[in-house]
Amino acid sequence: MLKTVRRERRALRALVLILVVASTLTGVIAAAILYKTALSQKSEFFLNNVRNLARLIDAVAHFDRGTFREVGKATQATLSQIEAAFKDQSGFGETGEILLGRREGEKVVIFLRYRDHQMNPNLLLPFDNRRYEAMRRALGGETGVGEFVDIRGDSVLAAYTYIPSLNIGLEIRVAMAELIRPYLYSAAIITVVIGFIILVCVFLFVRLTRPVLQELEK
Repeated sequence: MLKTVRRERRALRALVLILVVASTLTGVIAAAILYKTALSQKSEFFLNNVRNLARLIDAVAHFDRGTFREVGKATQATLSQIEAAFKDQSGFGETGEILLGRREGEKVVIFLRYRDHQMNPNLLLPFDNRRYEAMRRALGGETGVGEFVDIRGDSVLAAYTYIPSLNIGLEIRVAMAELIRPYLYSAAIITVVIGFIILVCVFLFVRLTRPVLQELEK
């Protein structure tokens, strides 16, 4: 009889452990599903934004081409207006950036980097630098969105496109860490809540089964 009681107690401990593991996995899986869905929506949002911004810049460029006879002056006027507009633009997120770049020989010049009301100085990079893969693709005439690694080695979600009227690439990006962070919090909260509910259920189960175990001990 004593062996039976001990076996029941071991089974109860195993049950508690299984339920705790199950609650943790449930929280992680739920957060992962939410993250994948949100990432897909965010990617579509970024792609639409980069396309709309490119159309707007292209429209301004065409207007300036009709105002200025010289192409160089028209391009300069367009870029000046873009820079002025970005200075009054509210930022998006903590790490969101808008970049404009052009190719000069075997180099890529990132001549505008806007982030949270700040214009960063130019960057001169080799054209085959994989740390600016999105911009390289944009300057190759491509449009798309995906996960890349920036010059600091951080993972970013970037949407990119080419603006043929100015012969420049446009990129909008944000750090993946910023996108993931809320879902890590969600996973932790879900795990804690489910774990608490399971512990309450286990406590009630123990209270209900204790008289039975005590009778078995007798």
